[in-house]
Amino acid sequence: MILNAKVKAAIKGIVLFIISAVLFLLVFDSVINRIIPFIRLRLVEINWIKPKMPEAVLPKPIPDSDIRTLELLQGPYVPSSNPFSIDNYEKIPKIIYLGKFSQVNLDISGKVSSDSPVVVLFNFARETGFIKSSRISKNQIDISDTNRRGGLIAPNQEVMLKINLLGDEIASSGDYFEKTGKPTHIINFINNTGNADSASLIAVPVDLTGTYGGATISSLLLSYKCENNSDCFIYNCNGATYSCMLERFGKPAADQWLKNFQANYAN
Repeated sequence: MILNAKVKAAIKGIVLFIISAVLFLLVFDSVINRIIPFIRLRLVEINWIKPKMPEAVLPKPIPDSDIRTLELLQGPYVPSSNPFSIDNYEKIPKIIYLGKFSQVNLDISGKVSSDSPVVVLFNFARETGFIKSSRISKNQIDISDTNRRGGLIAPNQEVMLKINLLGDEIASSGDYFEKTGKPTHIINFINNTGNADSASLIAVPVDLTGTYGGATISSLLLSYKCENNSDCFIYNCNGATYSCMLERFGKPAADQWLKNFQANYAN
């Protein structure tokens, strides 16, 4: 009887131990499952474990689509001995334009081919003058001041000039200098009224003896922008001006241009 009591007590002790062990494991598992995420969170917060960040995406550059460009030359231009004769002048670029502009620039590119420096004579419709230059007399430009202004281009150098067609300073013509004594003056080449108009234009290299030539003009690149998000247009015109106007701008604009032309220039 005493032995049976001892056996029963031992079995009871073993059962209690097993139950206690199971309960301990259940409690331990619950605690671990709660503590581990907390520990990981704290490690992230103090940068021991760094969270993976998304890669930065750089913004793509946005082109200025408001600026339009137009190449005026169809090939390299080398002036003849008399570029302003009737026959030769009819071969130079001609543009038609309509609308109001906030910007109209002409970039002139080329290369000096002579052993003498050159200056560039710019003609736009009825306006003519040397670019980035000044005059010292009716028949002479001021070489020193023209060089200072960037208008004197040395032998074998690139021609890289820019002119603002809405208003830029050029050397006075001989007649204007004789009349006013001013070495330069500002010309608004494009009359920015919004009405349709046209102009022939060319950049002619001239050496210091007054001879046309000495350089090749490879590009006349127009860049322009419309005023206040309005619409504006500049086109090459290879035929009669009225026909170009009619095709590009329509009859009302073409007729208005013809009326203005007859009033201002016909006589």
